[in-house]
Amino acid sequence: MTLAQKIQLSITRHIFLAFFTILTPLFSIWMYKVIINGKELVHGNLTTAYNHISSLVTEQTDLLDALASDPILINKHIPFNYKETLLTPYQNSFDLEVLAITDCKGNIYSKKDGQNRNIYHRDYFQQALKTNQLTMSELLYSNVSKSHVYILCKPLKSNIGMIISSISLDEVSTILNTMLDDSIYNVLINYDGDIISHAYDQNKVHLNIFKKNSFTFDQIDTRKIALDQRVGGYSIDENSALTYSLYTPLKNTPWVLVSKINYNKYLMDEAVVFFISLFIGLFVSGIFAYKLRTNIFSITKPVDNFIEDSRLFRPQSSDDNLINHLNDIMNISRDGMYCSRTHVLNRKYFLLHGNFLMQEHKTRYALLFIDLDNLKQINDNLGHKYGDDVISCFAHQIRNTFDHPDDLIGRYGGDEFIVLTSNFKTTVQLTDKVSQLINQVSGSISNGQHKIDFSTSIGIALNTKANETIITMINHADKAVYQSKREGKACYRFYQDPDILVC
Repeated sequence: MTLAQKIQLSITRHIFLAFFTILTPLFSIWMYKVIINGKELVHGNLTTAYNHISSLVTEQTDLLDALASDPILINKHIPFNYKETLLTPYQNSFDLEVLAITDCKGNIYSKKDGQNRNIYHRDYFQQALKTNQLTMSELLYSNVSKSHVYILCKPLKSNIGMIISSISLDEVSTILNTMLDDSIYNVLINYDGDIISHAYDQNKVHLNIFKKNSFTFDQIDTRKIALDQRVGGYSIDENSALTYSLYTPLKNTPWVLVSKINYNKYLMDEAVVFFISLFIGLFVSGIFAYKLRTNIFSITKPVDNFIEDSRLFRPQSSDDNLINHLNDIMNISRDGMYCSRTHVLNRKYFLLHGNFLMQEHKTRYALLFIDLDNLKQINDNLGHKYGDDVISCFAHQIRNTFDHPDDLIGRYGGDEFIVLTSNFKTTVQLTDKVSQLINQVSGSISNGQHKIDFSTSIGIALNTKANETIITMINHADKAVYQSKREGKACYRFYQDPDILVC
């Protein structure tokens, strides 16, 4: 395993270890937010259903209150048959299945169903007689509409009878089915916990919500419900699902509205988003790791190749340690492999690695000899600090222009850089990069008193002959850069190709 591979493996391992270390608290935070968001959804869902059902009930109770005080309806001397005719416009206007008047004996006067009936024996009628208050029946079956309804019964102020109307179970069920999320459902219960209406399963009507096989974490205090306070609690239902239920009484009714969320289903829905985000995070981490590995390879490749090349001259024992070998090689050079200011290879290691590449890979190479124009004038007139800054920027532009992993960059002298590249298919591609570098480097620098222009002159040599060495190419490129300076600087020149010159 090469040095680059060891570093790449170590960094990749640490990247993913850090990713999953961060993932653990993020998952906990996500779970907490999901629980809280689910609870907020239940509150919003309950409020929506409460407002709709309250509006439905209030519309009818207000109508019954108004009719119960109507001067004609409470007049003892006007026949009930006539009073009944006065209700027809209201019944049609409010689209009520039942709107009728009764006497104190429970006889109903209504033309819509065409039948004379008596409700004296009904519990809701008896309760209205005793309390002289608006009452509501349990769920009843209507022979008229062949559906289930709730009957509202309001005593007339003169105590000569009742005004009755109906609320359709279908209307209530429609409201209960209006939910903010498919993991939430609504239920109507009475104060004993018996289910009156269920959002999606009417077979559960008459079952007791408190007696179902479930474990409740927060015991519901029904006294709070009686005091018109909204209360809720967590529980595990008969299907081992974590749920949160919120209870609130409905005014003017014997009902309690319950909104419930199934966290197992809600978490499943939210988990899809979470794992998509997780996959994106892993994908981005993978791209980051890949780019980092590529950069590491480009930096350490000269070391690995030099180590491999040195094996030809240094006998290897079976227990020879690669790292110790590297340390020995590094100690050979007093200043290491790289120029500390420009972060490119120094001349020695550029020559070693460049020569190795040209011998191992029989491909077309270009050697660029890049000279920074007017560095001496900058050092003499502005000071070496300015010169060092220009050199650093100059090297940075070279690295950015020739950034392929196989490109080899070195500092040949004080203001001289060399580049060995095979990353081009045609000379046009190569000269485009060279022209780009010339344009980027051209500029000026000033200390407030003196201003000096700087540019770059470049000589290019191609390995047109077999077994051409790196030294030969450098000499050719050096002659070409000398020619470019004679042509006026800030241009490039090919060795032995005077027809290609751009200044």
